Amino acid sequence: MVTFLETGLLKYFTTILVFLFVLVVLYALLQKTKILGGKPNLDGLAAIAVSVLVLFSTESIQIINLFTPWVVVIFVFLILLFLV
Repeated sequence: MVTFLETGLLKYFTTILVFLFVLVVLYALLQKTKILGGKPNLDGLAAIAVSVLVLFSTESIQIINLFTPWVVVIFVFLILLFLV
């Protein structure tokens, strides 16, 4: 029986999740800093290009998979700390 805590199925989606994570974070950073002029089309194209390049590197996927849970835990801890 499949449960919500079973993470065996997530290994099939790691590349898609890493692609989406890099795409969203990079697009947000480019929009916020306006390095490329703040044009949404240009920022989106650059974010997609870098996200595709990340997919070709297995080391970068492993590093992102290693650090993402820690970043989420630290982020949740900081939110809870600010609420106190």
